[in-house]
Amino acid sequence: KITISQNYRSAGVLCTLLLIIVIVFSSACAGASTVTAVVTTTATVVVSTSTQPTTSQPSISTQPTTSALVPTSIPPVTGALLNGQDIFLNGVDASGVHVTAQGFAMMTRWFACADCHGTNGHGGTVYMMMAQYDVANITWAALTGPDYVPPYTVATVKTAITTGKDQQNQSLDPFMPRWIMSDQDLTDLIGYLQTLK
Repeated sequence: KITISQNYRSAGVLCTLLLIIVIVFSSACAGASTVTAVVTTTATVVVSTSTQPTTSQPSISTQPTTSALVPTSIPPVTGALLNGQDIFLNGVDASGVHVTAQGFAMMTRWFACADCHGTNGHGGTVYMMMAQYDVANITWAALTGPDYVPPYTVATVKTAITTGKDQQNQSLDPFMPRWIMSDQDLTDLIGYLQTLK
């Protein structure tokens, strides 16, 4: 934001000042060897029409206004949500214990949900043990959206995680681990799933 504060009685003085500013900026741009981005700057010119004499020089502030570019602060994840996040991303609960699974996944002690479903829960294709698997999107919007009839609920998601049964009580792919964890850990995990977009 550029603010110019001064008493101008002549429009010619203002035009001259603006011309100087354009020349200075043009020279600066011409000296750059590579232009990699176009930056839009909004300049505000304030001209005082007061007839009071003044001896001060024109004041030009070239401090850019960046408030629109500063990202909003994201509050830290704590408590139950942090526990759910740790289980999802690392397969470790708040007490530092690895969650384990039964059935197909022999090495799931070292796996976490994110290893297959991705850190954003969107799933996709996973290659493991010389095989290819299509992994579901488990964001809450996907689980409770129109792709599933009936849509998943908290109770049926818990069932899917622990028993490998979907919302219609049909068996999920054997590749999906049947996770063993406390009810609190399970609740915290689902709470974290509900934050994924």
